[in-house]
Amino acid sequence: MESKLIPKHTATNDDRDFNFLRRKGLEHIEAMSRKLWTDYNSHDPGVTILEALCYAITDLGNRIQFPIRDLLTKTKQEGSGLRGNFPTAKSILTTSAVSEADYRKLTIDIEGVKNAFIHINKDQVIHRHCLKKSEADREDPWGKLSYGKDHSPHYEKVNSFALKGLYDITFEPDHDIQLLDKGSEERKNRIGEIKRQIVERYHANRNLCEDLVRVEEVSYMDLLVCGDVEIERTANAAEVMTEIIFRVKEYLSPTVKRYTLEELLEQGLAVESVFDGPVLQNGFLPDEELEKTAIRKEIYLSDFIRIVTEIPGVKSIRKLKMGPCSGSGALSDIEDKTRQKWKICLPDDETTLPRLCSKASITRTNLFKDVVPVPVSYDTVSEMLNERIKTHEQTISLSYDDLPEPQGTYTDTETYRSVQNELPQLYGTGENGLSSSLPPERHAAARQLKGYLLFFDQILASYFGHLRNTGSMLSSEIGSGTYTAGSVSDVADIDKIVQSPGNYRASVQEILENYDEFNNRKSHFLDHLLARFSENMNEYAFAMLENFGEDLTSAALWHKSNLLEEYPELSANRARAFNFHNGADSAWNTFDVSGFQHRIARLLGIRNYSRRDLTEGYTEAVEDD
Repeated sequence: MESKLIPKHTATNDDRDFNFLRRKGLEHIEAMSRKLWTDYNSHDPGVTILEALCYAITDLGNRIQFPIRDLLTKTKQEGSGLRGNFPTAKSILTTSAVSEADYRKLTIDIEGVKNAFIHINKDQVIHRHCLKKSEADREDPWGKLSYGKDHSPHYEKVNSFALKGLYDITFEPDHDIQLLDKGSEERKNRIGEIKRQIVERYHANRNLCEDLVRVEEVSYMDLLVCGDVEIERTANAAEVMTEIIFRVKEYLSPTVKRYTLEELLEQGLAVESVFDGPVLQNGFLPDEELEKTAIRKEIYLSDFIRIVTEIPGVKSIRKLKMGPCSGSGALSDIEDKTRQKWKICLPDDETTLPRLCSKASITRTNLFKDVVPVPVSYDTVSEMLNERIKTHEQTISLSYDDLPEPQGTYTDTETYRSVQNELPQLYGTGENGLSSSLPPERHAAARQLKGYLLFFDQILASYFGHLRNTGSMLSSEIGSGTYTAGSVSDVADIDKIVQSPGNYRASVQEILENYDEFNNRKSHFLDHLLARFSENMNEYAFAMLENFGEDLTSAALWHKSNLLEEYPELSANRARAFNFHNGADSAWNTFDVSGFQHRIARLLGIRNYSRRDLTEGYTEAVEDD
């Protein structure tokens, strides 16, 4: 066990080092008054006062070294933390959808969707037409773009090109929906509701220059997997069959695994990786999990053999086959030993998903204990399978948590104890003062010293007061001042030193405000906070000063403050387009604009970035015949 010792060498050569401060103070005294002051020993009153001031500065230096979370904790209330000072990881690191994986995450997050895929749409072909007539008019301009190929008789087709940025989304509904009859009204309604939510969510997160063409349920290629399997003597046949069917189904069409925040952090993932992408409602979906659930293009029998072999209770596989579940000759292919399929290839259309025929697979799979067949009831296995799938799906209903705000410990950084109370009693500056038996001249000299020391007290107390307001300075709120008059409250007989003790602090604050270049100082604080996001708004202020000869520092404060307040939204939506899904009229006179427009407006100093009329005037253009 390592023993804890008090270090012998504590010199830091900074504001926490008493000996360093004393040495620097004496150097200044020697430089300024060496002809008049030659005694620098501790018994000299001037050196004693210097040492008291050095001690007070070390107290200030130690408080400055408190952890920033402690300095920003404003109240003693437990859990107050740093709320309001800095954005949380969930608000500043996440973004709207940008990549294919992001759109998949948003779609899979919708209730009733098991998996989803996004594809490039190549059907929207634009035809460019050229006018055959010698002159163009309003009805027939020189060139025309159209989805249609024929614009005769006045046009001829020149060439065609496919539009970029158009996508289709296909989705796989969850187990409950797939159990419904394909033609039932309930299934149609639930599929329709999922499509509606996908469209709404896509348009709410749509990137610039991108659009959604269609949303459809995936098509399926039904497969049959069956055979003869020997199980352990103590194994429950129905449970083994249920697990076989469940694992085969998950292999063909896996469920996207969700994670909690705690699980991802325990894996050692960086915070910025955990919160990469859009905010979800049901846990975290890492990109690696999406890659595992891509549509399989090739199905191998060897994978099924491995899956079944690993199931608890399975002793050996005597025979295992796979093949199509429907179509002419499908069952004969399974039964014909000479037509064993070792690999099945799926259509290369990116929308066909392999799916297990559960009923046929259960009824055509035989379980044995040694040589004795063990029959299982389809209804029993089907009921157990549904419960197994529901239990599995419940494990993915997680929450998208945020990192807790750092919890600081409230520390009183403002209270200041006057250096006058630290001097020897002989000086008469302490709380007990001088003896009443001493002559008035002695009391007057003590008060004169107290008045002299009050100047230093007030400077130190103001520094402590500034430390207390660290949170206000490191805040996006503009506020009203950056200088704070600290309180000097423990000086005895202060009413005999200052004229108006009741107005003393207000008077000091008024004096400080005369020296407080608030706009410039607060602007520097905001610049510091913006620099943490690699942002700079000074170009706007410099441009206004250069072009218009105006110092718009005050206006720049408003813009910098708003940029910081809105930065989580600006950062997350910088690639997002405006939502036109509900119609252009619903977006007018609103702040539903693209993230790019919002960001440019803030950087250019445009306060109102809403989609609106720029003028109330009305102009009508009339063609002169």
